[in-house]
Amino acid sequence: MKKQETPTKTQLFERIASEPTAIFLDITPAIAAEMLEHNTNNRGLRRRRVSSLAQEMSRKQWLTTGEAIKFDVKGVLLDGQHRLEGCVEAKTTLKQQLVVTGLPQDSFAVIDSGMKRTANDILSTAGIANGSAIAPVAKLVGVIEAGFNPYRADVRQLVTRQDIVSWSEENLETIDWAIRLSRTVYDSAGLGNRTALIALAILATKNGHSKEKIEQFYAALSSGEGLTASSPVLALRSWLIKSGAKLGSNSSVIHLANCTVAFNNWTQGKIVRRHSPLGPNHDLPALIKA
Repeated sequence: MKKQETPTKTQLFERIASEPTAIFLDITPAIAAEMLEHNTNNRGLRRRRVSSLAQEMSRKQWLTTGEAIKFDVKGVLLDGQHRLEGCVEAKTTLKQQLVVTGLPQDSFAVIDSGMKRTANDILSTAGIANGSAIAPVAKLVGVIEAGFNPYRADVRQLVTRQDIVSWSEENLETIDWAIRLSRTVYDSAGLGNRTALIALAILATKNGHSKEKIEQFYAALSSGEGLTASSPVLALRSWLIKSGAKLGSNSSVIHLANCTVAFNNWTQGKIVRRHSPLGPNHDLPALIKA
């Protein structure tokens, strides 16, 4: 496989080849735009995916994976349109990208037919356990700390797999503790939502609450022991037992909103005899600081 100097726009590379040929190119936005001129028989463009890739590229988070930009024997673009559109939108040069030409015209049918790597796969590769629990928490906490609306699924998709790995590595000790703590409620008592319970513990520590205080809240929520009839924790627990498992879509955010209200009220010593539930039409309340 040969390495080729970055071509000019007027002499991009030989798109038409009779057999598969691979080269490496620095793809500038201008070259990407020229390649896209030959995007005449591809799947529909997902603009949201383009914007997500462009943001990764602009933030220098997009990494070369070895996945090729592909052209068939007629010079038609088969694969890579979203990356190329992202390059144009981000106005960023993609260094040393693999470009393959001369592929059979019918090869488009089997491109991307393999199983995509999940955030869990990426975390496992980085040596981080409990990826299936960590990934959704990383997305939820990420959008909250960025000031976005966590009820919007499209916003959560802006948190990249690289963001998830970096956040997990930076907060691993707290994450492990929060996962263990969530199990006292979610696994042992069968209450609440795992993602919400983990996120609440992490966000509470970030707001200055001690682990001992947070553990007291979770212990009371799990068992209900020693709670008075006016305790906001008992009110939340009763609501979770009655309806917490029937929240449907956005359940992790809805659970987090309701647990946050109860935690705030409990921390402030307020009297609450009946929990007033928050739904997707309410803003996510902020955790009070210690």
